[in-house]
Amino acid sequence: MNKPSNVPLKFSFHFNWKAAVTIGIAVYALLSLGFWQLDRAEQKRIQQQTIDDRLSDKPTPIEELDLSEDSPPEFSRVLLEGEYLTNRSVFLVNKFYQGQPGYEVFTAFRLKSTARTVIISRGWTTAGRSLNELPNIDTPEGPVSITGTIHVPATRSFFIEQEIAGMNWPLRLHHLSIEKLASRLESPVFPFSVRLDRDSKGILRPNWSTVDTHAERSISYAWQWFGMAGTLLLLTLVRSTNISDWLRSMRDHSESHP
Repeated sequence: MNKPSNVPLKFSFHFNWKAAVTIGIAVYALLSLGFWQLDRAEQKRIQQQTIDDRLSDKPTPIEELDLSEDSPPEFSRVLLEGEYLTNRSVFLVNKFYQGQPGYEVFTAFRLKSTARTVIISRGWTTAGRSLNELPNIDTPEGPVSITGTIHVPATRSFFIEQEIAGMNWPLRLHHLSIEKLASRLESPVFPFSVRLDRDSKGILRPNWSTVDTHAERSISYAWQWFGMAGTLLLLTLVRSTNISDWLRSMRDHSESHP
């Protein structure tokens, strides 16, 4: 016997243990990934704040740095007094600036106070007329005072490490290895490079990207995971219940009983 048209349909739920367990695991995994991305975003936010604080500090004499920790204080601003070793430069190949091929140039800098050496990242210069000809660059001579930011070069490279023991200066390299450079220089070398400030003597064309940990990207990923979890729950609700028919029945009932 058919139900009277004025009686709304009852809401029903069809429970399936196997499906419920599978969906529960999937939703838990998606939510976990979302909260993990939120945690990553918070870590990146703190890291970005630390970087911004260091970049806004006044330069500290490099001799006063605390290097007792395992990793050097990257992005710290430092002051160096000494002189460039004008015949000890490195040209990193395949560096592009505004679509133009060239080199990133590094020059050794000897400190006046300790005779230790710092590898100075001076920026970008255009390529020479041919691949076999390095460009001429001007390097300040004599005592100078410069400022810059500590940068730790990547330890991994897609290139096979070049043997530089027998190479003539200036060196043309694919990857900067401070450890290998130290073997060619005649004094102890700091385990990082210093990127020159734009107003420091010896600067070429700064080609360094602005430091950004992209915390907002992790937040965006988190909302994507949460959205997928919500979509899965919504699909489960639709497939496991008569919610569509129930809503239609409730609408028809309300229209017939104004």
